[in-house]
Amino acid sequence: MYDFPDLLFTILCLICLIKRQLLSYYIIFFLAILNKETSGILVLYFICTQYRNMLRSRLLKHTMFQLFSAAIIIFTTERIYMAHQGMHLLWLLPEQLQFFLNPATYICFFDPYCLGITTFPYTGNIILIVLFGFLIFYKWHEKPIEIRKLFVIASAAMIPIFLCFGSHWEIRTLNICFPLMYLLMFHTVLMFYLEKFRNNKIEIQPEISRF
Repeated sequence: MYDFPDLLFTILCLICLIKRQLLSYYIIFFLAILNKETSGILVLYFICTQYRNMLRSRLLKHTMFQLFSAAIIIFTTERIYMAHQGMHLLWLLPEQLQFFLNPATYICFFDPYCLGITTFPYTGNIILIVLFGFLIFYKWHEKPIEIRKLFVIASAAMIPIFLCFGSHWEIRTLNICFPLMYLLMFHTVLMFYLEKFRNNKIEIQPEISRF
């Protein structure tokens, strides 16, 4: 049940960093690590959003503090539950490669296990990926550079993790990328609306509130 809280913590961390509310960010960051160990990758959010706002020395101190804190939390929880059975990591790259290289994979429309909400390359999801890809990359260079950079860095970090340690239906593995995908797609939708207004010569007059 940690997937939805994980996504919530990810979004909240991004909001706190954009608003430069570091105390709130750290509280949510620690909760995110307790909820799921891979949330340590949120450090990338911190670096990408704060490198222009902080001195390099201060940025390095914050980064090292987060990495050290995440390591302590993960080590402590593992010590608490070390008597339980289980593995730290599942090496699934061979199974992933077999799945993606199997031609039959591209014929199936969906996997009954997830009722069609599986990842690439099922046919139904290829259609979704083409749609999402268009919304994400449409007029790419006109989108906010901070969000573009963070999306690229987060994807570069998460896709190898997904391939090596995830399963082909575990789209939750890419949760760090979801808020950024939403922002990029919403930006495209907004541009379409603005283009419609310009084409129809509709003028939007801002209303100025007086206090």
